[in-house]
Amino acid sequence: MKKLILFWLLLTTIVSFGQNSSLVDVNYQELFSTTGKKIDSLKLNPDNWDLVMDILEKEIAIKDTVIAKWINNLNIDFKTFQSADSSQSSLGFSYNLNIERANISQIGDIVSGKSISFESKGNVAFNKGVNPKDFLNSKISLNHFYSGGGENYRDVTVLDTTLARLRMQIAKKYKSSIEIVKSDEWKEYNKAFPITNNWILKYDINGGIESNQDFSKVQTTFGARFGAGVKAWDDNNIIAKLNVIDYPFALIRRIAGYDYELKPSGATIPSVLLGLDYVIPTNDTIRKNIEGELKPYPRFNFEVGYRTVITEVISQTIFFNCSYRCFVELGASRAIKDNSKDVFSYFTSSLSASNGFFISYSYGKLPFDRQNDAVYELGFKYKFK
Repeated sequence: MKKLILFWLLLTTIVSFGQNSSLVDVNYQELFSTTGKKIDSLKLNPDNWDLVMDILEKEIAIKDTVIAKWINNLNIDFKTFQSADSSQSSLGFSYNLNIERANISQIGDIVSGKSISFESKGNVAFNKGVNPKDFLNSKISLNHFYSGGGENYRDVTVLDTTLARLRMQIAKKYKSSIEIVKSDEWKEYNKAFPITNNWILKYDINGGIESNQDFSKVQTTFGARFGAGVKAWDDNNIIAKLNVIDYPFALIRRIAGYDYELKPSGATIPSVLLGLDYVIPTNDTIRKNIEGELKPYPRFNFEVGYRTVITEVISQTIFFNCSYRCFVELGASRAIKDNSKDVFSYFTSSLSASNGFFISYSYGKLPFDRQNDAVYELGFKYKFK
């Protein structure tokens, strides 16, 4: 997807007007109103925000002589839990906090970085007995990543001149995103500012604490993780066409009139995370009763996540989200295997609106759970930044 590069183009050009004495006669209010309507029609795809953030981070890295910044993010989902048999329900919330300090550098087309981060996430139900994901996880990590692709240009002076001219032409001539992406100006823009496939590789070493919400079960972990992701911004790219999981949603988008072509999105290719932990249980009565003692053990982790747009309803963009998590104890004893405490897997899926409301379905069990559970959730998301 290249649509929101236009958003960045329009926004930065508007800001630059206030610094350019040759444009002091421009009617700023009219200009902002005109471009604002077009921005609204372009900013709905979730992948577009990733693209803008990538540009912003690189701009900050260039202008900041320290090349270091804090990235703080807290998401809270307020929800009502409902068990599969509808026998129990509870109010509650889930949370996801990430605080990271990064040092980013660039050599050629490759961006690399080192960071230290703290992340904490979990699920809390006001009636603990109805908590379907009674698993809190907090980690401190030392991270290293490499990223490549994305915007690709060399002559900044020519680019700035081209962007200013195309911005003026687009603002005057077109009224919708479809008109824009089919226009000659948009084709010229793509030639001046080509976008290649994005990729990222990330690995870390970490230490953390896992528990249930009342801390009656607690274990410490030390380990390492490796993650990878790729985004194909051109939906005609072979990588985008191989995103087979997105074909059903591409059909829905086409039937609903959200997209004017039947194509999977290369920007929604699932991301993957692998991990290996050394787990030291410190408080787990079930595990102690099974083995007679609490012994450390190695554990393999796997996680995959996916998010895509379905359609737009009453000015709200509807997304489909899903993830799968799996924890496998390596070299588990026969007693642990017989009691199904060696493998934990959990699948969750949801429909969410751009205003934060969502409905989800989950099935499986996480560490500390005794059995698989199917749970429905209804709620809304609030994001702090």
